[in-house]
Amino acid sequence: MSLSDKKPSLDLQQFLKIGDYKITYINDGGILLNAKSLYPEAESKFWEKHKDILDENGNLFMTFGGFLFEAGNKKVLMDAGVGPDKTNVKGLGIVPGGGPFMKNLEKAGVKPEDITDVFFSHLHKDNIGWATTKKNEKYELTFPKAIYWCNDYEWQTFERDLKAGVVEENEDLVDKFYEPMKNVIRFTSERTPLSPGLYPIIAAGHSPGHTILKLEADGKNIWFISDIFQTFAEFHDILLFTDTNSSKFSKETRIIILPEFCKGNAIVAAARFGPYVFGKLSDKGKILEWEPCTTKECKYYLDGRHLAFQVEDL
Repeated sequence: MSLSDKKPSLDLQQFLKIGDYKITYINDGGILLNAKSLYPEAESKFWEKHKDILDENGNLFMTFGGFLFEAGNKKVLMDAGVGPDKTNVKGLGIVPGGGPFMKNLEKAGVKPEDITDVFFSHLHKDNIGWATTKKNEKYELTFPKAIYWCNDYEWQTFERDLKAGVVEENEDLVDKFYEPMKNVIRFTSERTPLSPGLYPIIAAGHSPGHTILKLEADGKNIWFISDIFQTFAEFHDILLFTDTNSSKFSKETRIIILPEFCKGNAIVAAARFGPYVFGKLSDKGKILEWEPCTTKECKYYLDGRHLAFQVEDL
């Protein structure tokens, strides 16, 4: 499967309409990373099989961003991108800031004050960057009317590491994120949906309390997988990890949850996957096959400046 010739522009907003929900991918730019350096344990022949997702220099384009869920009076934002400033992200290096996250939110017809809930899958810098905005030399909540959510163990570990000073690249997050957030953060429960049918599911590994979202709607399960996988090439070798995703819990999480991703009623959504963030995963024996939603069964269509598909296309 070659995607290199017909990749849609990241300027096109990708969205899905299913049940009462409209789900929009809110892109915040991306970064080119050398695939062999990012995956030191992968053999060269592995990337020969996946050269269609690399540029001529062997670089992989990894995107940042999140998802907006709209249903009724709820507007839930999953993750908040890199933010306005360049930042050092563990395992990725210096990541440029100032991406189009807020502009893309505006394109979706949503203002910061419209957001009812912000859910952090985990508290790495490239997921929380736009959660606060600096005004008059002080950081304030970007989404002033929102309830902010994350996993309790994720927060406790983050708080402990900040206070202990053991995570050097997080030093600036005390003023930028921790202080504005510490008195408003709430903790998720797998038994309690953020919005009807939208459930947090613990998927530890990439971080201690890494949590994904599952949306149940119209007989479909849409899985918003955050950083369980960094690129769909990993589906062809589920034991292939970047340095940021290599704990024993990462392996266990993949083994446990992949059968759910492969069910016929499942859709997988990954902000990392750039031009095609929605897709379907099928078990082809010993190989998992990733099908971006461009096929007859799961097709995108152009809607003005948007790249979209409806449930009847699945």
